[in-house]
Amino acid sequence: MPLTLTREEKRAAIIFTATVAVFILAAMGFSSEKDQDPLYPSTTSTHSHGAKGTYLMLKESGYSVERWYESPEELPTDGSGSTLILANPTLFPNNTEKQAISRYLQKGGRVLAIGSVAGNLLPVDEVTTLTVRQPEAQSIPPAMPSSITRGGPFKSRWESKWVVTSPDQMVHYATADGPVVISYRYGQGEVIWWSASEPLTNAGITESGNLDLSLNSIGDRSKRVYWDEYFHSSRKSLWSRVADTPLKWLFAQLALFLGLAMITYSRRSGPQRPLKERPRLSSLEFIETLGGLYKRSRSPRFAVEVAWDRFRTVVMRRLGIRLDASVELIAKLCRERLRFEDEDFLATLRDCEAAGYDQDMTDAKALHLTQKLAEYQEKLIAFTGSKTERH
Repeated sequence: MPLTLTREEKRAAIIFTATVAVFILAAMGFSSEKDQDPLYPSTTSTHSHGAKGTYLMLKESGYSVERWYESPEELPTDGSGSTLILANPTLFPNNTEKQAISRYLQKGGRVLAIGSVAGNLLPVDEVTTLTVRQPEAQSIPPAMPSSITRGGPFKSRWESKWVVTSPDQMVHYATADGPVVISYRYGQGEVIWWSASEPLTNAGITESGNLDLSLNSIGDRSKRVYWDEYFHSSRKSLWSRVADTPLKWLFAQLALFLGLAMITYSRRSGPQRPLKERPRLSSLEFIETLGGLYKRSRSPRFAVEVAWDRFRTVVMRRLGIRLDASVELIAKLCRERLRFEDEDFLATLRDCEAAGYDQDMTDAKALHLTQKLAEYQEKLIAFTGSKTERH
């Protein structure tokens, strides 16, 4: 007996076939695209921002260098005679990973940390992101003669600066904005921090002084070099890794097939009834709705971002300063103008500013930060004698 289809079923079959064809063509097109510039110095990238050229140069020059895809917890117990390169990490560390790097340094390891995010991996972090970034590479002269500045000036852009808080922190290169290459001892090891990774990228390594700065910072050929790739991509979830392959299009096609199959052959049973509308009488409805959104997003950092934006707007309006002012300036003006004294104030503001990038933030930490911001806002408004900003 031949299969007979209704008019609606024929239409659904045609739509399904056309949609699957479009998905197949799209998958073929995306899978054939050329690799994009990752915009960070990956040792596998040949683009201008990549660092494959520098990595291969070190190998050919006799360095014992390898890509490091493991957690910092897997670093050698004895770090002496080795260097860990943290070149513009794209993922923030958790406490365990940061403690592992501290242990590595204490046991004699050397860490070359590059960029503001890399500062979060260090046991001493005094990195401040600049409001105005340098658009073009410029020659940066040495601030002092040292083993790191033996190559003279180097050429680079800079995106952040180091705030020197101890005489043990040596400034090797600096601009008018502040130090851009520093070093300090930690335990038996040493930290070297750069503001930007351009000196060791494929495009920047050929500039005068850049290769000398890279080799002076890494150390001599006797050192074993671990070039970190873990904080670039290795800590991604299984789904994130699948999303970087054509398999995602296969899953999309399967999901589409199941969805259209259910739509085509499903039948409604029972009478249609209008949905019950909940009475909109509660004064806390907005708060409940917002709380529900935060809960479904499973990302408590968004709540901190909202509270932080509100706090900055209120405080900066009261202080009469620009919205792009740094947290250090806010803390300073609150202390000088409003006589506001709190030893945890600056640290809390820094945590709130970095919350938007903290993928591992817990609910407890988010609640603590939002409560502290609310407490600070109430106190600061009380000092100015105004109630207009409380609500």
